[in-house]
Amino acid sequence: MTTLRNKRKVPYGFGFRIIEKDDSKTVYHNGLWNGFRTSLVRYVTDSCTIIVLNNTNSDTKQMLVKDIERILMGEENIPQTSSPKPR
Repeated sequence: MTTLRNKRKVPYGFGFRIIEKDDSKTVYHNGLWNGFRTSLVRYVTDSCTIIVLNNTNSDTKQMLVKDIERILMGEENIPQTSSPKPR
C-alpha cells in the first residue's frame, strides 16, 4: 500500500500494483504497446517472480502467467490453457 499526501491508502506504488491478502504480498505490472505484451509478477512473501514477454498482440500472456503460478504454488492438476490453438 502507498499512502498519499491526503493520508488515503491506495494499492499502487511507483508503477506497480500492490496486493496484500492474508499474510502474502504481491506486486505486479502489465504492459501493452504496438503488438507487445509484458507481465511482471513478484510474490514477495514466497520470493518468486514471473516475467512473461510476448511479442504478439494475443492475450495468451495472462494464461501463461496463471499456468506458471499454478506450477509454482504446487497445484496437482495443471490445465493446458496456454497452448496456442491450431489453425
